[in-house]
Amino acid sequence: MIEKSITIQLSGGLEARPIAMLVQVASQHESSVYIETGDKKVNAKSIMGMMSLALGSGEAVKVIADGSDENAGDPLIGAAVKATNHEGLAVATDADGHFVLSGVNPGDILDVSYVGMLSRQVTLEVGKNYYTIILDSKVSALNDVVV
Repeated sequence: MIEKSITIQLSGGLEARPIAMLVQVASQHESSVYIETGDKKVNAKSIMGMMSLALGSGEAVKVIADGSDENAGDPLIGAAVKATNHEGLAVATDADGHFVLSGVNPGDILDVSYVGMLSRQVTLEVGKNYYTIILDSKVSALNDVVV
């Protein structure tokens, strides 16, 4: 089980759109994901449960993940992000897993890769500036180990 305390930093608190995005990301994981504040604990995969918290800006909450993929939300430091149709246009993610890539346009495709993970391609959309990109583990079997 992983627990992490965070503070809501959105000026309007957690309103419908950010809650919907959070529920969507939480629902992509097999693990149970909960948000806890004060004496309330709700399933982060439930939009109604999340709305019932009425979280405002500056409020502290605890995020709890428990299950087989509980570490899946950890940011990947140094993941390669390349624009596939722009030769040499690439960056690496920072310590928080964030990146900024200038010179790309809607319709361009980003290829995101990291050692031990399956690469993922993302097509850029008009008016969308923020993407949550989740890479899955690459499971491979070892046939021989030579010592």
